[in-house]
Amino acid sequence: GVCTPSDGSGDDGTARLHGVQFLIQTQEDMTWILFSSDLIELNFDTRIRTEIVASQKFTGVLRLALIPPTNDYDGGTRKRSNKPSSTGGGLLPLSVSSGLKRLVYHAGVYPVGGSVSWDFKSSSQPTNAAGNAIK
Repeated sequence: GVCTPSDGSGDDGTARLHGVQFLIQTQEDMTWILFSSDLIELNFDTRIRTEIVASQKFTGVLRLALIPPTNDYDGGTRKRSNKPSSTGGGLLPLSVSSGLKRLVYHAGVYPVGGSVSWDFKSSSQPTNAAGNAIK
């Protein structure tokens, strides 16, 4: 599985989950996946349902990605969805999402920096769209 409940989870209104990959469903029906470079325990307040907090200091890398919507069929009508679902109701489960598979496959790769450069070539003669000199 993606993550598992920890012992004592839910006794105080807090779900404790530990793992390295977590699916997060928002109230807006958007599904996100959280990748952790190392094992982490997260606490989710099941009463207010708006906050996820690490149970202790974390010094690894966290990567949060929106799962691209899947093109599903529901009753013969083409429908876009990124909401986790079972196979009931005609919706495809996230396990067949090519976007999710791509995110999981590349989970260990993340940017740590970058640079952009460009070069403008100066011309003494104006040119047309084909790049030929106009006389």
